[in-house]
Amino acid sequence: GQLTTGVLKLFGIGVLAAGAGLWVAGTESGFVDPVAFGISWFAATVVVGGSANLVNLADLRPLRALKTYVLLAIIAAALGAASLAAYTDRAAAVGLGTLVLLVGPALAVWGPDAAERGMLGDAGANAAGALAGFWLARGLVSVPVALGVAAAIIVALNLISERVSFSEVIERNRVLKWLDMLGRPKE
Repeated sequence: GQLTTGVLKLFGIGVLAAGAGLWVAGTESGFVDPVAFGISWFAATVVVGGSANLVNLADLRPLRALKTYVLLAIIAAALGAASLAAYTDRAAAVGLGTLVLLVGPALAVWGPDAAERGMLGDAGANAAGALAGFWLARGLVSVPVALGVAAAIIVALNLISERVSFSEVIERNRVLKWLDMLGRPKE
C-alpha cells in the first residue's frame, strides 16, 4: 500500500488530539482517579479531533470554515469564562481575552477568504478546528457529562456528514443560507 497524505493527516491529527486531550484531562483530574481521567482524556481527544474535522468539512465555500470556527471559538470562550466564574471575579475578562486570541487570527484571513483570493485549506481548517476544540474541551472538562455530550454531538455531526451534504442542507434552509452568504460577495 501507498502512504497517502490522508493517512498522514489522520494519524497526525489523532496524535495531536490525543496529546491535547491528555493535557486537558490531566489539568482537571490531576491524574488521581484513573477512570475519570481516562474518560475525560477520551472525550477531550474526540472533541479536539472531531472539531478539527468539522471545520475542515465546512471549508467548501468562502467563509464557511471561518464562520464554523468562530462559532466554536465563541462557545469555547463563554464556557471557559463560565468554568472560571466560581474561582475568580476576572472570569469575564479571561473569557474576552480568550475570544480575542481565538477570533483574531480568523479576522486576519477573513477578507481574502471572503473575496475568494484564498482559503484555509486542509492545514488551516484542521488546525483552526483543533484549536477551537481544545478550548472547547478545556471549558467543559470540569463538567464531565457536558464534555461527553459535546463529544457525542461532534461525533454525530461527523457521522451525519458521511450521509448528508451540509451544503445541500444550507442551500435548502433560508436562515442557514443567509448566514452562509453573510459577508460574501453576491453571486
